[in-house]
Amino acid sequence: MYDTILIRYSEIYLKSEYVKNKFENQLIENIRLKINNPEAKIKKGRHRIYVKTKNIEKHTKSISKIYGIKSLSPVKETESEIKNLTQEVLKYASNVIKKENAFACRVSRSKDYPLKSKKIEEKLGAIILEHINCHVNLEHPDTTIYVEIRGKKAYIYDKIINGVGGLPYKTQGKLIALISEGIDSPIAAWMMMKRGCEIIALHYGSSQDYLKVLKKLEKYSVHEIKSILIPWDKTLMKIQEKAGKYTCVLCKRMMLRIAEEIALKEGAQGIITGENIGQAATQTIYNLRVIDEAVNLPVYRPLAGFDKQEIIEKARIIETYMLLKPGSCGYVPSKPSTRADIIKIKKIEQKLKPDELVNQLMKECEIK
Repeated sequence: MYDTILIRYSEIYLKSEYVKNKFENQLIENIRLKINNPEAKIKKGRHRIYVKTKNIEKHTKSISKIYGIKSLSPVKETESEIKNLTQEVLKYASNVIKKENAFACRVSRSKDYPLKSKKIEEKLGAIILEHINCHVNLEHPDTTIYVEIRGKKAYIYDKIINGVGGLPYKTQGKLIALISEGIDSPIAAWMMMKRGCEIIALHYGSSQDYLKVLKKLEKYSVHEIKSILIPWDKTLMKIQEKAGKYTCVLCKRMMLRIAEEIALKEGAQGIITGENIGQAATQTIYNLRVIDEAVNLPVYRPLAGFDKQEIIEKARIIETYMLLKPGSCGYVPSKPSTRADIIKIKKIEQKLKPDELVNQLMKECEIK
């Protein structure tokens, strides 16, 4: 019944013509990569993208996860001439309207079409009533038959599937995303990816389980996510020996320094973390300011205003919740500082020699 996927986007059409064209082309590239079928045909329309490929319903579901798509529908494409359109809508309706059910017709058209939308809806509704045992209910229909007329073509459908929205992946430059084995950091990365940012994942530790999270995120990015693994236990031991109650703050400062070093090498414009205000000792507004002072690049915290339950709900939706079992850090002091003194922090760092630590860890990093 379906031969095309009709794709709608929202924010892209607000851009200038040059930027809009650039974003549309990136979105098409991402769609093509997701479908992975050289025979698929993709074309642009006004605020629409049309995809002709095999396995329409399967691809409709997978494409719905691509950033930049507001909604999409599996559709039947036909000629827009009214006699042909009426017959095709009747065929379509006979497959989707159940006996004695209520229906409605909704038509949108390009301005050059000779008939008004209301008149077309009346014609389509009349022929459906004539041939199918059903009735009209414009307020609460069981089935809505949608028709979009664009020039000489028309598109018939009854389903509108929500996409994730946002901007196409890889339209906003690169960011380094700190990915732990917890719940928060994958959501933070996902949210910045939704705004079109390409991420490079940075994980501190020896376990490679975090790669499972990246596989989930790649369902949305479509592109493979580069990742870097930094061995961390020895460094954390050194920090703990010198830092006492400031261990966590110094740990975070060191993590940002390494992330900034990698960002400069990779051409990234900032760093993403999963911190939200007040959740842990390092996440007070006082400590976050001290932590950020360690680097010059901006640190993006898209979860700053979220509570834990909101984060968990988002993690369930994107299927990263409890994908990994986060363990407790054995280096957390019994009474960590919630309001670190930057002068004391810098004195401790003089003993740790952070520049030397960064250089050593950069030599030991593992690229995945």
